[in-house]
Amino acid sequence: MSPKRRQEQPREVPLLVRRDIVVFPNSAAQVMVFRSAFQKVIDDAMANDRVIAVVGRRNVRQREFLPSDLYEIATLATISRVLRMPDGSASVLLEGTRRAHIDE
Repeated sequence: MSPKRRQEQPREVPLLVRRDIVVFPNSAAQVMVFRSAFQKVIDDAMANDRVIAVVGRRNVRQREFLPSDLYEIATLATISRVLRMPDGSASVLLEGTRRAHIDE
């Protein structure tokens, strides 16, 4: 008999939507976070287990987006470092860990 693969239970993690960068598993990426809504995502993750899902969006020219604009595949990432900038933005160092599926 072959061993059964352990099925991981779906869980919710904060979602960081990016239009300018793709974070891959087993890689590091530095991203700038300007919008207050996404800074809250970073703050929520830092207050818990530092894990977020990073997902790209299809229409990168529009500032606002709908859930249907997001790709279905994201990358789970661990926040390694957050540097707050004088202008209110944040420089965030992410370490991609694995792929994840986005559900509404």
